[in-house]
Amino acid sequence: MSGQNVTYRNFDSFEKETLRTLKESGATSTFNSMHNLKRQTLQTKANSIVPVTLKAANKKTISGEKLVAERSEGIFVVSRYAPKMVRDEQVVAGASAVVLSEDGICVSNYHVFEPVIDTTRVLTPLDSIFFVAAKSGKIYPITEVLSYNATSDLAIFKIDPKGDKLTVTPVGQDLPAGANIHALTHVYGHLFYYSKGVVARNLCTSELNADTNRSDITADYCKGSSGGPLFDDCGNLVGIVSTTQSIYYNEQSQTDLQMVVKTIIPISSVLRLLKQQ
Repeated sequence: MSGQNVTYRNFDSFEKETLRTLKESGATSTFNSMHNLKRQTLQTKANSIVPVTLKAANKKTISGEKLVAERSEGIFVVSRYAPKMVRDEQVVAGASAVVLSEDGICVSNYHVFEPVIDTTRVLTPLDSIFFVAAKSGKIYPITEVLSYNATSDLAIFKIDPKGDKLTVTPVGQDLPAGANIHALTHVYGHLFYYSKGVVARNLCTSELNADTNRSDITADYCKGSSGGPLFDDCGNLVGIVSTTQSIYYNEQSQTDLQMVVKTIIPISSVLRLLKQQ
């Protein structure tokens, strides 16, 4: 893809642009509120199997440039609208989500949706509207949480595509240690951040519970990347971001940072919550 024009974008204005779109469209009064979403989620059972039509895996290797160009619009910014109270009204971009189907089924982390799933969590007046925004600037309401698993740290949810043709992410398979892996996530303050690495190891905390399966990788990400996708060399979804662990030479005082281990959820854990139609 050499010789292509390079586009430079001011991502620092993304939240302000999203707020303007939200206000001009009247979405602050029509989108599903977090309080309504929480009431709906009380009816959702953990580990519910969600019927979905997944996009078949690509077979050909693609370049990093093509991966970013073709997958970005299918990676949403999970956002929250906070009304004017102590501070001016604002949109806060807090995490990532991936489009799995044309009708708006998406996946993110359980911990991203925990405020509306966990019955012990109390919402505040600042917990107003939970929605997603695309790279193009389009915004979509989150209509319901379809399934979740706290152990695998996954939440399957539905948006209203509002008649738009969504960019659906093809789904691949778990990767072995040593395989290349690509991250395209919303690093804190740095939306749509691409990095590349390898699967460092595959692990679990219980051989009897596949929901504890995880992979450590060397592709870079940090907070804000929760729910973000990991891809194989063909651009297929192979995992979802979960956590990071900072390792210090002196753990007691947390000084002399030596490395940060990035841990992801393998795609097999996502597929256990889905049923291909």
